[in-house]
Amino acid sequence: MEKAPLATPLICRRDEGFGRRKINRRKPALLPAFAHRRPSRSIQHRVAPPPSSRRGKAAPSEAIMLPSHTITTFALSTINAGHPTVRDADLAVGAATLTVRVAGGKVSFDLSTFILRPMEPPENLLAWIENRLGDEQATLSVYWPNRVIRLLSSLPGAAFSPAIRGLSGKGKQPIIRLQFKDEAGFMPFDKACGHVGIPCASTDAMERFVAWCNADIDQIAVDAEADAIALWKMTIDAIERKSGLGVELATVLRRHLALWLRDTDRMSTRIHQADLGQTLN
Repeated sequence: MEKAPLATPLICRRDEGFGRRKINRRKPALLPAFAHRRPSRSIQHRVAPPPSSRRGKAAPSEAIMLPSHTITTFALSTINAGHPTVRDADLAVGAATLTVRVAGGKVSFDLSTFILRPMEPPENLLAWIENRLGDEQATLSVYWPNRVIRLLSSLPGAAFSPAIRGLSGKGKQPIIRLQFKDEAGFMPFDKACGHVGIPCASTDAMERFVAWCNADIDQIAVDAEADAIALWKMTIDAIERKSGLGVELATVLRRHLALWLRDTDRMSTRIHQADLGQTLN
């Protein structure tokens, strides 16, 4: 039997934890008028919490479900140039975010994607990231953030970017660091998803590279969105392990997600619908 990899799914420093913190407000950055992006999709659901346990304990309230009332997952989209002399030839060409907000007993989901076209200024991607991650009240959730920061550091203006600083864990926002490790080191995201049984992007690296060169970005956008949703599933698992509310909390979050997936007609959401069907039963 193959030895199971050592999993380290959540790292959250004390100052990035699940308690209170100072909130600073600022206006989000404006996107360039010519930036290309897929329209975001936002749906709200009001779902009753699960019934009380047999011991008579109350089910968790919406107000204490999450580290903060907003969590944004960030999934980076890359292509691989495939140069034989380069160990890691991945280049950042886009990203997707899934922002989950809890307010007034409702949970809303906002899925958004941006993919650069060939010859489009790379600073457009950074402008989009600044806009999507500009809420300082939100908790960020990202897989293997050190790698994400390294790939984003080549973008013009990255050294002065508050969003990239936030993704590195040095900003004002709390950050949930998701990563899995085996004997070879940190697992790539697709391997980590396979390890925990979560669907994610499945397009072959060469196929993705050719599609991007031909400005065929639709499937790349679908892949990015699928990864952002996969990150939310990983985030639910991590919160379940860290929260004293445990299984009841995860049940509420997964039910909200299942309803949103059911009501959202996108290729990326259909990828994730099958394994959540039983949640609604």
